[in-house]
Amino acid sequence: MPEQVWSKTLPYCRSVLDPFSKKASKAQWEKTYTWEEWQKYWSRSITWTVSDWSTFFKQLPDTRSTAWTLGAQTFKMETVRRDFKWRSAYVLPEATADGVVIHGFGFGHGVGMAQQGAMLMGDAGFDWKEILDFYFKDLDFESVQNL
Repeated sequence: MPEQVWSKTLPYCRSVLDPFSKKASKAQWEKTYTWEEWQKYWSRSITWTVSDWSTFFKQLPDTRSTAWTLGAQTFKMETVRRDFKWRSAYVLPEATADGVVIHGFGFGHGVGMAQQGAMLMGDAGFDWKEILDFYFKDLDFESVQNL
């Protein structure tokens, strides 16, 4: 997953299922678009009907997607997220009569440490090393005086 965010593999960086972040204030969010707004963004690449979008949304996994394949084209979710100014790329869209409702989860790209999750871990009694070990792998810690 890091390579889909930063275009290269970072051996210490990973995506983790974070139960702490699910309790945070920014854990869930929502954005609504009219069909006109939604189609305007996508019209430079594809022309789908409301029915096409509805079918596509229903087959999306209930997890964070790194890309959406629409017809013959693939779109990186990090790009779509930035263009729409979503808090994260972990979204479950819903087609309605009036447009698209984006049900979003989390804040950020889903790789590395989650700020609110780390704060909640600290509040729950985890120390700094336990928090870093939870979000990252294979870290070595050294005192600044030894550098």
